[in-house]
Amino acid sequence: MDEMEKIKGHLEYLFLKALVQGLEEESLSVEEARAFAQEFLSIEPFTSLQDAETKMESFTSRNSLFNELIIYLGAYEKEKHIDERVEKMRFYIKNNNLDEALKVAKG
Repeated sequence: MDEMEKIKGHLEYLFLKALVQGLEEESLSVEEARAFAQEFLSIEPFTSLQDAETKMESFTSRNSLFNELIIYLGAYEKEKHIDERVEKMRFYIKNNNLDEALKVAKG
């Protein structure tokens, strides 16, 4: 599964989870849920992480019930950068270069 498929799948999961919660709590009507679903589907596909962030910022700014989607994207991007640094550190440590690994860790 490529990165965008993973992101798309998780955004869809979070979106549907919010719909379920809204319908269960009766803070959303079936008609509102349908409208949100149509709007969400209309902004797919996402061509990049930046495209997903732009679209989700716009979507969530109008629909606060779905704020978790934009929070996820921010966390995903941050975690991705941490993962990249960890991989660089791992490379340096395997090559017995602790000083370089610590430089990477510091940023």
